[in-house]
Amino acid sequence: MQKFLFIQYATYALVPIGILAVYYLFKHKLHWSFKILLSTVFLVFLWSTFIEPQIILVRQHQVSSIHQKKIALIADLHLGVYKNQNFLQRVVNKLNQQEDLDAILIAGDFTFYPTKSQNLTDLFQPLSQLNVPTVAVVGNHDIERPGPNLRNELITALKSHNIQIINNQQIQINELNILGLGDHWGEEDDVSLVENLPENGTSIILTHNPDTVYDYPKPSKHLTLTGHTHGGQIRIPYLYKKVIPTKYDFDRDLHKTPKGPVFVTSGLGEVDLPMRFLIPPTIDIINL
Repeated sequence: MQKFLFIQYATYALVPIGILAVYYLFKHKLHWSFKILLSTVFLVFLWSTFIEPQIILVRQHQVSSIHQKKIALIADLHLGVYKNQNFLQRVVNKLNQQEDLDAILIAGDFTFYPTKSQNLTDLFQPLSQLNVPTVAVVGNHDIERPGPNLRNELITALKSHNIQIINNQQIQINELNILGLGDHWGEEDDVSLVENLPENGTSIILTHNPDTVYDYPKPSKHLTLTGHTHGGQIRIPYLYKKVIPTKYDFDRDLHKTPKGPVFVTSGLGEVDLPMRFLIPPTIDIINL
């Protein structure tokens, strides 16, 4: 955690240093192209560190029109060293503004190295204000892969705010059958349960890592909802895919795989660096 606190403080320190550097550039006789280049780098740093990570987009997706169901999907909140309950409160406000939702699904990675002063029950308190039934699974950062193992404390906190945690379990909400699978990196995703899903009606598979789908025992017609990729987080064209932490070719939005359709949300938080570039925090609304 100390490493990431240092990174956070270093980003703050770079602001006055950058301002002084830009001032120096324009006070001295340097080639105009060099001035523009360094000024652009500094502006991109400011945008990706202090502005874009605070944007919350709401994106609509028409995945099908068969079931007349509407789901909000979020993931990768990563509350902790970089983001806190104030950001989560804004997310909750946005979710509560959405009309006719049947459910809110959270695809794991709630945390990222919470500090000692950040009690998880307090940190996630805004979730208690959600006005739609909400279901969640945990992600790799919640169970020590990597990061501290916060599973028990996190589940207790989420349950106190009326969030249903499903780990290799099925539940029904508003005629939606939802199967929640454990985390892939933790080797907790019991994919054999996919075969138990009913053929009729609307079923959703919720898990953190999209790679899980390739372990399904057979192809599934049911939609799998995931997070984990952050859409690259720092989405530099042609380069960002190299840092997406999946074995298979996943990015964001809908993917058609040999094992079934997978929708990947690009998430809301940040890991490693407190930055997002060309991929703002996003709430995805899935129309089925």
